[in-house]
Amino acid sequence: MSRSFVTTVQEFEDSCKWLSVEDGPALTSLYLMAEELDNNGIQGPIISAFGLAYRSLLKRAPSSSGSKDELEGLLDV
Repeated sequence: MSRSFVTTVQEFEDSCKWLSVEDGPALTSLYLMAEELDNNGIQGPIISAFGLAYRSLLKRAPSSSGSKDELEGLLDV
């Protein structure tokens, strides 16, 4: 079963009750990138930006404030 990027962003938004108006620009960016990925396939720069925007929003979650994401942990020197 293949899921669309837009569906995944909708599910993310629905599950994150802590999102606020301040998150609007980042969430809008996620939706726009999701539409681009769904309509035109995987594109390196867009999937990379999508991941960054997603992780940026995820870091704003109350339970993860101040914690590093997995990728940041791997890149620490």
